[in-house]
Amino acid sequence: MNERSTSATGINAFETQAVGACCSVIYSHPLATWLIGESFHPGGLALTDELAALTGLKPGMRLLDAGCGRGTSTVHLAKSTGCDAVGLTLESDGVERGRQLAVASGVEDRVQFVQDDILHVDTGIGEFDVVLMECVLSTLEQKPASLRQLYRISKPGGYIALTDVTVSKNLPVELQGSIGAALCMADARDLDEYMSLVEEAGFRVKEYRSASEAVQQLIRKIGMRLMIADAAIGIGSLDVERSLIVDARNALRIASGLVEDGTLGYGLIVAQRVG
Repeated sequence: MNERSTSATGINAFETQAVGACCSVIYSHPLATWLIGESFHPGGLALTDELAALTGLKPGMRLLDAGCGRGTSTVHLAKSTGCDAVGLTLESDGVERGRQLAVASGVEDRVQFVQDDILHVDTGIGEFDVVLMECVLSTLEQKPASLRQLYRISKPGGYIALTDVTVSKNLPVELQGSIGAALCMADARDLDEYMSLVEEAGFRVKEYRSASEAVQQLIRKIGMRLMIADAAIGIGSLDVERSLIVDARNALRIASGLVEDGTLGYGLIVAQRVG
């Protein structure tokens, strides 16, 4: 099977999968790296660094990057803060990509990757000072149960630090289904509901704020790269269907309008385990 048929199968197949699995499939698609790069969440590593600073992440502390994808944030924080890190990913190639990045960054002795989902992660993996979730909670079908599991593997006084897409009302049909899943909107909630879910799991919120400017920055970034991707398809260096470019442009236009009217946003929450 050639790359084009593989890509098309991936896009169509994820319509019938759980939201979290959808994100895993779309992020493995060759167009995703072209449009977004290796750090798939709004705000990129700058926002990751802000979360690390708010939790006081430092050498000797243990970090769980829950839903780490390709391990970009996991490896970055291990290198920049000196912490020991575990990356948890659903992606079939996420563990191998993460290990390769850790070796290339010289932190392979302090970083490991595990392929599993949050709800069923082995508690024998140990306890963590900080649990990081970047654009992950919105994709989880069982949000309360997943957060309770993360509470169980957090140390007393430990932190959960998350950023995620926020949605304040129903999305238009164009952003539902596969497009909504790809943009982590399909089961996103508003910031207050995320806060309630986190606190119901046993954490106490210490910091929260809107980070909607990160969404608009990402939209602009993807818009510029769509033009490059379109040209690359034309000369044969990117083997994906041009219809995906058309769909992505339409989705970006709608999403940008929703950010402007406050329907779509991005939020930051840092909470500490109680007990």
